[in-house]
Amino acid sequence: MYSIFSLIFPYRCIGCERILPKKQDFLCVKCLTKLTFTHWTSFTENLLYSELSRPDLFNSAYSVFYYDKGGIVQDLLHSNKYFNQPKIGKFISDLIPQNIIDFYKKNIDYVVIIPSHKRTLRERGYNQVRIFAENFANKTETLFIEDLLIRQKRKSSQTKRNRKQRFFQLDNSFGFNPKHKLKDNAKILLIDDLATTGSTLIHCAETIKSEMKNAEISVFTMAVARS
Repeated sequence: MYSIFSLIFPYRCIGCERILPKKQDFLCVKCLTKLTFTHWTSFTENLLYSELSRPDLFNSAYSVFYYDKGGIVQDLLHSNKYFNQPKIGKFISDLIPQNIIDFYKKNIDYVVIIPSHKRTLRERGYNQVRIFAENFANKTETLFIEDLLIRQKRKSSQTKRNRKQRFFQLDNSFGFNPKHKLKDNAKILLIDDLATTGSTLIHCAETIKSEMKNAEISVFTMAVARS
């Protein structure tokens, strides 16, 4: 089955479009070497935690990759989000170093994702971080909650907005799902695919804090923009 299909429609590398050998997923060996891992050794002294600038909200922050325009990481995230390849989430989560997994295994109770608006879910068919987050929760042996947060407003294009405008555009965009009754001091890991200004993560953390004032919130993203 695989051989017949692959002869007609060969699987190609997302980065360079070379034909991939059997059992190789998404990237060829050459493009794998171009992945821009952060290799951070601190969960507070890093670019993402600095960009968030809210020690009152966040206990720690970590990203797997740096995101650069035109880079392999951009190709991966765009394919995951826009081209119906959500299994890239598992592919990326399997690249997370074991010491990072071990840290979160000891320091979180729940894994939570940035929610998609219901209209976006209908159109795309999936939340682009769900598989990544679910696999991460399995690795850290923690509970994955897909719908702790609800997206109440659909995000419009932010390409022409500055940092301040992007932040205020997200006011009242998120709500807390009342069906979940978690302990007030729960340790929550908030997961997203890409952090740019950090506005979405901040608004989501504030929404959680409005219902769970003693919650300890950390952030984990597939990538963080560095330019």
